[in-house]
Amino acid sequence: MTALGTLIGGRYRLDAQIGRGGMSTVYLAFDTVLERPVAIKLMHREIAADSDQLERFRREARSVAQLNHPHVVTVIDAGEEPSADGDPSRDGCPYIVLEYVEGETLKDVIRREGPLEIPQAIAYAIEIARALGAHTSARSCTEMSSRTTSWSASKAEPRSQTSGSRVRSPRKA
Repeated sequence: MTALGTLIGGRYRLDAQIGRGGMSTVYLAFDTVLERPVAIKLMHREIAADSDQLERFRREARSVAQLNHPHVVTVIDAGEEPSADGDPSRDGCPYIVLEYVEGETLKDVIRREGPLEIPQAIAYAIEIARALGAHTSARSCTEMSSRTTSWSASKAEPRSQTSGSRVRSPRKA
């Protein structure tokens, strides 16, 4: 696990872990150059050692970076942090820097409030479909994480984002 306070890419300071999956961990970070919060997705080093998984992660960064849609967050940067000991023969830590969207996960909202009302669920589904439609229109892509555990929703206005902080959801009508 990467220590909080670590500087990634010479400019992104890791401030808090906000998500963890099988392939990567997502952190709230601070861009010390532009002085703004960002989300940083760090691929697990042991997964990065698998060339197929590494290429999948890189392809995700390139694919999402091509999107321009109001419900899709922006990819800001991507790269690979060298191994902690600086040994070039050891695997580094690939990362994707994304626009940070504050809010709780949709899973948390459902746990707290129970199932969504049908109109609210439909509104989420429509906006998610639009964002995924932009994704498939932009490129012929094979994967986009859209698990419900990865979507976020703020109390004031529902917002959602995938595990890479990529997709925003609908506003209440």
